[in-house]
Amino acid sequence: MPGHHENSDFGRHRGHATAIVVGGGPAGAIAARGLAREGWTVTVVERRPEGRGKCCGHCLHPRGVAALGRLGLSAAIAGEPATVGTELWVAGRRGPRKAIAGTLGGGTLAPRERFDAELRRAAVAAGVAWIEGSARVEREGDAVRVEIDGRRAGPATLVIGADGVGSGVARAAGLAPARPGRRFGFSTTLAATPRGDSTLVTMTLDRDGYVGAVGDGRGSVHLAALVRRDGSREASDPATIVRRFASGFPALRERLADPQVASLGAVHATGPLPWRPSSPVGAVALVGDAAGYVEPLTGEGMSWAIESAESLAATIGRLGWNAAGAAAYRRAWRERCAASHARCAIVAALAGRSGAVAALASLRGLGPLTARPLDAVAGFLAARAIRAGSDAVTA
Repeated sequence: MPGHHENSDFGRHRGHATAIVVGGGPAGAIAARGLAREGWTVTVVERRPEGRGKCCGHCLHPRGVAALGRLGLSAAIAGEPATVGTELWVAGRRGPRKAIAGTLGGGTLAPRERFDAELRRAAVAAGVAWIEGSARVEREGDAVRVEIDGRRAGPATLVIGADGVGSGVARAAGLAPARPGRRFGFSTTLAATPRGDSTLVTMTLDRDGYVGAVGDGRGSVHLAALVRRDGSREASDPATIVRRFASGFPALRERLADPQVASLGAVHATGPLPWRPSSPVGAVALVGDAAGYVEPLTGEGMSWAIESAESLAATIGRLGWNAAGAAAYRRAWRERCAASHARCAIVAALAGRSGAVAALASLRGLGPLTARPLDAVAGFLAARAIRAGSDAVTA
């Protein structure tokens, strides 16, 4: 409930270094836990009550699984499948073609309701104060000030923005990108009966974007999409998007016993995408999607969140919030996240070309090559980059 404080002595911080983390998703919870384990006094402010969904594909890349293991947080994904089947379907002139199929070895599913709750419990167990409430961040000279549920928070050594794409913390600190992206994402879950008890991830791709379907093996199918925003109903209404993709791609249609796309459940949205702040540090430090986010066609979104939080705790947590700590975190973020962002941005740009989509559809002799030679090369490179990024394809 709003204003609920868990393990909190808000306003009475102890210790020599304090942090307020705005946002309690994977990045916020892991960063908070890491700082607390370094001796910081940490308060997390999360406006969503525990158990509420989030715009996400629910797939965790093998690199993210490895990072959880290093952090001693493998219990957060205990019981989830260790191997996930994957398929990529693309739109060609003669209908959809399966371009890639395989398994996501070492990756797993991480339904956000459970995953976020487990990470929250781990943070609280480490001594983090958790507040369910609303945070407002404003610039104050060379620093920022925070209000929690309309009440000014006590001074903190560091304010961390873990509030996702479009981060209010980044905007308040003057770190927001000069030009917003032109795409948006949404996700929802349909109650349905997948064939058998499989955990197949199917991505359907065309020049307007993609929809990913995840059969969770528990009688439901989770959908996540990223599409271009142009003001039309076709590119902005979730039900219309899902209906179009479900009717056009057998891989998605067959996953649902009866796709009730006209009456979706709760829809969670995010945007604009891409989101590329000028820096992950300034008057504040940014982690997760707040620090930067591009189209995660290779399934690395949650891995970026985990690795950025791990990097922050290992640098600022140890060195302190000073010039040395900020510089160390900036370097670590660029080494671990920026390179992956660049690769995914290239993949998205290639896959977004209509000719490249046709070229992808023609791979492995599944259909005639309908793209121009340059587009054929682009499609081939996109497929190679997707394979290199995830061992297969995730939504």
